[in-house]
Amino acid sequence: MVVLSGLGSVYGLRNNNLRMVELREAVLTADEQGEGQQQLDEKLKELANFVTTHMNTDLSRGRELAIDGEAPVQLAYKYYYDSILNIATYVKSSQANLSLLGEARIACEVSSVPISERLQCVNQELANLSHDKFPQVEPLSKDFYVYDFASPVWSPDLAGFSLIIFGLTIILLLLRFIVGAIIARRVKNN
Repeated sequence: MVVLSGLGSVYGLRNNNLRMVELREAVLTADEQGEGQQQLDEKLKELANFVTTHMNTDLSRGRELAIDGEAPVQLAYKYYYDSILNIATYVKSSQANLSLLGEARIACEVSSVPISERLQCVNQELANLSHDKFPQVEPLSKDFYVYDFASPVWSPDLAGFSLIIFGLTIILLLLRFIVGAIIARRVKNN
């Protein structure tokens, strides 16, 4: 029972984590491909529902393994395109500034510039092209593009029930050894 429940809990925990990774990748792919807000929201909801109801799926900022407290689900592409739209809306009255924005985007939206650095690249290109005369636009808050979900300590699935059975069988095994040692000592003393 100890071995079977131990294997069952490892299998269940691993499957929970693999499913979470699959759902997280679906969200990140939808973000990268620019799927509509409704599709992105549906994928985020599916990920949130899974993570919050299954153990070993934690995607929260407070994890020990998280780098500098950053949440694992960040919609970098949506943030970038919304930021560009924000800049374009701000300077839409100036055709020259819109043209500069287009040139900066062409220079920065290449595969050699990672998405996490593109907005900074666009801002630097705008400063270079306009000789620091391009109007400064307040950046959007990243908090609206970062999602973190906490998983429960225990969940009623294969992993959770296997862990309970594993724990109980370990306790019963220890009790058996203790009782056996006590009985053996009494028999030896008599």
